[in-house]
Amino acid sequence: MYSKLEYYSIYHLMSKNMLNQKINIINRKQLSFKMFFYCFFLIFAVFNYINNNGIFIYLIICFVLFICTNFDEALLLFCFTLPLSDGLTVFNSMLSYCAIMDVIFLIKLIYNHFKKCNSFNTVHISMILLLILGQFLTVIIWKNSIINVLKYSVNMLIFYYLYVDYKYISRKNLIPNMFMFSVFSGAVISISMKTNIINGLRFSGIWNDENFAGMYSIIGVVSAIFFLKKNIIKRIWIAFPVILIIIFTATLSLSRSFVYIIVILSIVSFFLLLYTKNVNVFYKVILICIFVVIFYLLFSLSLKYIINMRGLASSGSDWTNSRIEYTKNGLYSFFEEPIAWFTGVGVDNVPNFSDSHGYQPRATHNTYVDFIVQFGIFQGILIIIIIKKYFLRSIINKNSNSFEIWIIFVIILYMITLTLTQYEILYFSLGCFMSLYSNNKRI
Repeated sequence: MYSKLEYYSIYHLMSKNMLNQKINIINRKQLSFKMFFYCFFLIFAVFNYINNNGIFIYLIICFVLFICTNFDEALLLFCFTLPLSDGLTVFNSMLSYCAIMDVIFLIKLIYNHFKKCNSFNTVHISMILLLILGQFLTVIIWKNSIINVLKYSVNMLIFYYLYVDYKYISRKNLIPNMFMFSVFSGAVISISMKTNIINGLRFSGIWNDENFAGMYSIIGVVSAIFFLKKNIIKRIWIAFPVILIIIFTATLSLSRSFVYIIVILSIVSFFLLLYTKNVNVFYKVILICIFVVIFYLLFSLSLKYIINMRGLASSGSDWTNSRIEYTKNGLYSFFEEPIAWFTGVGVDNVPNFSDSHGYQPRATHNTYVDFIVQFGIFQGILIIIIIKKYFLRSIINKNSNSFEIWIIFVIILYMITLTLTQYEILYFSLGCFMSLYSNNKRI
């Protein structure tokens, strides 16, 4: 038998646990409301922005809601923001909404880091600061924009703190859901913009470029597949129409890059499914049959339409739609200046630098070349080697089923055909991915 004191202690402990559970439930409900209203008002802001209506009050509400959330929720909301606010500017200026969110998110990242471990790696942070300092030199030497360098500085710090802390974040399993609903919302808004749905013209929707529409659409589809994996029976009714609408939007972009990368991802997925050892033979045959049917429908309804409208390559001598020419111009102008071999010409400064040397002022459309041209030969090659190292490490560790590796695989493929060094999605995805496959530990 228990004494009265023991009964009281047990009762007090149970009451305390029940109270904590109720508080957690209330906090989750408050969180759900905050996240719901943030997403709602951001969608409404993007819709009104596209239709040239006022968005000031909606953005203010979004800023307040984002500031009031804790770090884990802010991470999820930041994921929702990235695909949806590609072209969203604030107060009719050149200042992007995402740039302000970057700064707020970075503050939350730094606060969360020192709250949890109260230390930082001196070597790592010194390297980041040297990279940032090098970019400030390009403002003086190559007349790069200070805005470009400040944006790069924020992105690099976001990358670093995600690299250090992302693996310890508890709610990162919800990130695919946020990406899926964000891209889906962007696709719906894009379709609502188009008065003549099928007219044979390329269509970028809410995104700045047709190829970015294709890239975010693939990210949305990958996210929907990971959303579906958690409970296929219950979630198929949500994921399937979402995937259809996203694919339809990507089809309207008429992006050849979308065709190539979807085919590459499909081939990789097929062989992973074929050689997986976690599924018995009967279910594997069924899954392969389903996969073949889905790819056939995708090809016949989407990819075939893009190929018929634009072909698999551009006509004429340059089958890459002048991308090889743009890359050559960037490299030619770069090699004309030996100092640039060490300093780089500056992030997002290739068009201005090429123009000042008598070449066409265009981006290279190749992020790997941009690493070398924008950051210098040594830094550029080092960045490429580090990305390769982590990607191979993830494959060797047989963690190819993680959401982060599939997203970084999409980004790595699009880096061949797009300039991504000024976009948050590159630094965010690299930071999250490299954190999972790093050996760093909190001190």
